[in-house]
Amino acid sequence: MPKERTDRIYEPQRHGKRWRVTIDGADGSRSYARESDEGPAGFATEEAARAYVAAWRADAHERTLTGAVAEYLDHRRTIGKRPGTVTTDGYRLRGLMQHHVRDRLLSSITSAVAHKMFDERKAALVKKRGKLAYDTALGELSVVRAFFAWCIRRGWLNRDPFDAIELEGKKATRKTRHRIDEGRQFLDYVLANPGPQEVAAAMALLMDLRASEIIERVVRDIDDNGRVLWIDHGKTDGSERHLEIPTALRAPLVALCAGRRPNAPLFPGRSRHWVGYHVRRLCRLAGVPILSPHGLRRTHASISAREVEIEQVAAALGHSSPAVTRRHYVAPGAEQSRRSREVAARLTETN
Repeated sequence: MPKERTDRIYEPQRHGKRWRVTIDGADGSRSYARESDEGPAGFATEEAARAYVAAWRADAHERTLTGAVAEYLDHRRTIGKRPGTVTTDGYRLRGLMQHHVRDRLLSSITSAVAHKMFDERKAALVKKRGKLAYDTALGELSVVRAFFAWCIRRGWLNRDPFDAIELEGKKATRKTRHRIDEGRQFLDYVLANPGPQEVAAAMALLMDLRASEIIERVVRDIDDNGRVLWIDHGKTDGSERHLEIPTALRAPLVALCAGRRPNAPLFPGRSRHWVGYHVRRLCRLAGVPILSPHGLRRTHASISAREVEIEQVAAALGHSSPAVTRRHYVAPGAEQSRRSREVAARLTETN
């Protein structure tokens, strides 16, 4: 028989040599679950205690935070969100709410609990990186708020417990990129012995590709004997494009495709995080500032903007607008340098 909604069961707690499970009744009473009618109170193992709690909640039709998150991510997949986006959403939800460490009832996430979660996450980020990474904290908070908005639409909650949280600071708009000599040094290192990791890193720098665009490529995307790369879809409306493959990458890419089926993944079983890990590792080994794959894209964009119009750079990057390229990717002065050369050439040319 289902239990009353006003009953509540708590997560198992260590109690001596056993695990205690506390239950608050609707009448204000408190009791402790037993593994058997004849045995002592509590459970011999944490696993047995958690199994009891899970069965109790299923019987009471209680929805846990972990269960709600799983349903939300399944919903995101169902409506056609890219697998990489859903995976990242899962990481961000887990990072802020830590439900994989301690599960809770969804209904128990109050404003006070949300503030505590957020403060603990900020402290963890500061401890890990020496400072609060504003973009990381903002990304996690945004995904968590989207999750609770979805829960409200489903009728599971009345309000978002995170709605009163304010994040201090501002989003970074100018980020690190390699200087030209550092870009050469990095490229020389990765192309010296180009394995799959090195090829992926070189694609980020030479072809201004997102990490997700790199790992989503299949063999048939390498076309015309290694001269052309096709991208059929991506993050934005401008992502669909075909690019000329630089000469230095043609032979390594053709080698990766050799003997494989047309629809076989170019980098099987890998995620965009794999690209990020190896880009950072290779930066360290090459002796240059450590960047993410997006940092290599910014390097490419800044160098490109010195030679061609910003609209062309935006198109190559797959951006929906040159404003995005100008604001987040191109180093200050890159466009001005190109214009200055054009003016100088025009003023000094002879008739």
